[in-house]
This record gives sequence, C-alpha cells and structure tokens, in this order.
Amino acid sequence: MIACIINPASAGGKTGTRAPALIEALRGQLGNELRIHVTCVRGEAEATALRLASEHSIRTIIAVGGDGTVQEVVNGLRINGAPTSSLPTLGILSSGTGQGLAQGLNLPRGLRDQIGVIAAGNSRAMDLGHVRFRDRRRTLCGRLFVNECQLGIGAAVVREVESAPKRMNGRMTFALGAFRMLFRHPNQDLTIAVDGHAIESHRVLGVVIGNGQFTGGGMNLTPGANPFDGTLDLLVMKEQSLPVRLANLRRIYSARHVHTPHFSLRPVRSLTIAAEDSVEIEADGEYLGVTPCSIEAVPAAVRVCIPREGT
Repeated sequence: MIACIINPASAGGKTGTRAPALIEALRGQLGNELRIHVTCVRGEAEATALRLASEHSIRTIIAVGGDGTVQEVVNGLRINGAPTSSLPTLGILSSGTGQGLAQGLNLPRGLRDQIGVIAAGNSRAMDLGHVRFRDRRRTLCGRLFVNECQLGIGAAVVREVESAPKRMNGRMTFALGAFRMLFRHPNQDLTIAVDGHAIESHRVLGVVIGNGQFTGGGMNLTPGANPFDGTLDLLVMKEQSLPVRLANLRRIYSARHVHTPHFSLRPVRSLTIAAEDSVEIEADGEYLGVTPCSIEAVPAAVRVCIPREGT
C-alpha cells in the first residue's frame, strides 16, 4: 500500500489547484491501492506520517509539497526512533517554493516524471540533520531537517518570504527576498564549536549547514554536500560590506562564492552555536526560532526514492 500526503498550500496554493490531475496521474502509474491525505493546517503532514508509519501495510509514503512538507513527513516517520529498515520508504513529489532537496537528489523536474521515479522502486538510505533550538516562545525544541539549516541572513530571508504572497516561482521568490535582506541584515557575532573542538568566535552575515547542496530556488550554497555521506557541510558567511554582499549574491548560484575569502566551507558531524544577541534559525525554508542551537548529522535515517544511476 502507498500513501500520499498532499500539502495544497505549497507553491502558493498551486499544488491544491493541480491536485486532481496529480491524483489521477498517481493512480495511473502506481495503481488504485493508493491512500490520499490532503492536509489543512501546518503540522498535519507530520501527524499523518506518524500515524501511517505504524501501519504495517504502508510501504511507501509520498510527500507532495516543498522541502517544508518533506520535513514534516520525515519528522512524523522518525518521531518514535524506529530503525530505518522498519520505516516506509519516502517518495517526493516536489511542488513547493524552494525545492532544493529535489534538485540535490537529481529528481526530474516534471511531477509525472517524479512519479515514475517512485514507481521504479529504486531507493537509498538518506542522511538527515537534527537541530535543537529555542522557538518563538523561547521553549527548547528539536527538529529533523532534510536539506539545510541556516542562521542569520538565511533565516531572515525565510521570515520575509513566509510573510509575502508566493505568486512567483521559487527561484525568484528567494532571490528577491535575499536581495532585500542584503541591505538590511546586520553582521552578527557568534561562537561555533565543531565536532567537540575548541570554540571559534566569528562575526558573520550568516551560517549554512547543508545536507544537500542547493537551497532557496537554486542557490548552490554548499557545493559538494552529499545527503548520503554521513556528514553535513558547514558554510560560514563572514562579515561582509554591502558592495561585497551584492557581488556574492550572483556567485552563490554558480558556487563561485566558495573561492572568495568571504566564505569558509568544511564537512562536520556536529556543532553548537551561541550568541550574546539571539540569531534567527530556519530549516528547509521553515522559520524555527533562535540560538543557542546544536546541530548533528543523522546518517542513513530514512530511505528515499531516487533515480537509478544513468537515468
């Protein structure tokens, strides 16, 4: 049995508009033994995935939406800490604002072609990240993320994008949000301890922890990040003046930013970040809260449908 969780609000409501045609395509390629769940509120995808994961007849759960929807489904699957081998396989139909995870997994762009990837049945155990942080109420929380977690300017961009109508495509939405924030976001002081080593002090524009390499509608912030290698990639965006920020905005789409002195990139397994003044945090395009935070890789945490090599 295959279950499908659809977030109709993703992509600014476009997913809901095309849901009938999508369901028809799903049944056409995957058969009629398909259970459809359409979410109504934030958090419902997570609750639905949790319930479905306990049903032994469910072998695959398909998340239809953006990276935030996939994040909800994964948190529902993993909440009880069951071994990866006992969990349903995750299928992804990428229909959201950012879609960075789908790009990093080399999923085809068309939704019908993505259904074909799920039908082919090829899967691999994918890493996740886990972040502990304080939410808007300053309550200590924990969250799995699938693609990326950002502090500083990236989180401020997400806050800006969340409050704006999502009428444009993902690349344009995030590019405009990032452009506006370049003029307003301050450089911030924080400390980072990586893999239990000595604490480092930094003045930064932002910090990115990548499980995949693409974020925010095509930004290649952590080139080389691999969601199957057991590590995360840490990108530190060092303090930057406005002219430098503007020059680097173009570079992050082609990964040329990592060849400048304004960025440092390295693989990590865990890190902690603290700041005297709270620094904002987001993950997978969803605003979370503020520092202090701790982040760690969770290797081979969920099986995901991916294209066969060479296809």
